Amino acid sequence: MFENIINQSAVFSLISDIQNGSLPQAVLFSGPAASGKGSAAMECARVLSCSMDRRWGCLCPSCEAHRLLNTKDLIIIGPRSFGAEITACSRAFLRNRESESARTLFLRSVRKLLMRFSPVIREGESDISKLNTLILALTDAMESFYLADLKSESGGLEKTVDVIVKDALKLEDAGISDTMPAAHIRRASYWLHTSPDGICKTLIIENADRMKDEARNALLKTIEEPPSSCQIILTSARARSLLPTVLSRLRPYSFVTRNRESEIEIIRRVFRESDEGVFLLYKSRASGGGGEDAEFLEGEGSLVSRYLDGFLPVSQDALKPLASLFASCLFSVCSQKALRRGSAEAARFFSLLCESAGACARNAGVFFDGMEEDEVCAFILSKAANFKPSRLFSGFISGLYAVCGEALKKNADGDPVNALAVRFALKKRCEDAVNSVSIYNQSPAAVLYKLFFDLKRDSAGL
Repeated sequence: MFENIINQSAVFSLISDIQNGSLPQAVLFSGPAASGKGSAAMECARVLSCSMDRRWGCLCPSCEAHRLLNTKDLIIIGPRSFGAEITACSRAFLRNRESESARTLFLRSVRKLLMRFSPVIREGESDISKLNTLILALTDAMESFYLADLKSESGGLEKTVDVIVKDALKLEDAGISDTMPAAHIRRASYWLHTSPDGICKTLIIENADRMKDEARNALLKTIEEPPSSCQIILTSARARSLLPTVLSRLRPYSFVTRNRESEIEIIRRVFRESDEGVFLLYKSRASGGGGEDAEFLEGEGSLVSRYLDGFLPVSQDALKPLASLFASCLFSVCSQKALRRGSAEAARFFSLLCESAGACARNAGVFFDGMEEDEVCAFILSKAANFKPSRLFSGFISGLYAVCGEALKKNADGDPVNALAVRFALKKRCEDAVNSVSIYNQSPAAVLYKLFFDLKRDSAGL
């Protein structure tokens, strides 16, 4: 068991607890992105449902169904991105068209998305009726792909795979939000109280830290008295954001950022990528914001995350200079407004923020000299592929908050009162912007312009 999880010591604790029968019904897998938390959660669900020897290659019906994520005893909920992984897995399959394991990898990547639209948790929602045609088309295409003869039909598989990827990206953009509704928790809780088809039901809640208060309270009720024959697994990169009352009822298993050799092995083994292919793929996308190519091996964070980042229309590395451009332009406008109303101290403060926040953009060769604020927003939209898929907007906002936070920290001593006021306004406006796009499906372009206007107006009283 857990043979598919590479170099994570947490799995040894999991194996011991499962074999000893001491695994509690509610657990937390915490750790950074791309550390294997989600894969370990799905493997745990398979192992607990296995009726034979629990090996990854077990041929019992339950293991077959769990490997394909095509079982009624598993529900996965929670906000996350899918497009990069689906695209990467599709390319891995097309490089290995006769490989069953490569086909399974691609099937799993798409079914992780489709599971978010299970009638168990989404039935009755207003947007589901609009998405049903796309969901059914994608489900049918996946079934045909699963039944295809890899050797005799390899010529038409590329077209089929491209259709599946395009439909999956459309579905993600139209139907996946960045937060977790309380209704999903309640429906999943009701599902847990029904009898499993096999040995055990498993509920996996990914990115559990993104729940609103109502959802957290609903979850607390579920994990306080979990029904028999069920397993609840939460994953989070920010475990401290969970309610203390929730954390106290979960046994934690900590996942860590793996060393470079392990991550390269994952990219080779899972995504069937050569060393040269990995580096060229990332470098071809890393300069999307106009800057120099990032060095794949020397950059920050997980290599696996940055490898997958290379399959996005715009990489996170490219979004941060654009966020820096937005911030520097905003603070420049605020400085000019402060001067016009005779507030030299505020003007100097915003000028310092402009200089600090714009460093990332300047280092990437991106400048706003001579551009009006509307032109800056239009430039950002063009370089960010108009934030399509819309989840790119969340990455941009994260970059904006980080850039501004660094600038405020550097210059807070000069004007601590205004620094605090700017930080407070920025936090609220950024949260509102993300919610407007991810929850209320507003246009990222319209929200971007509004964000600039609102932040500019907030500065008027400083």
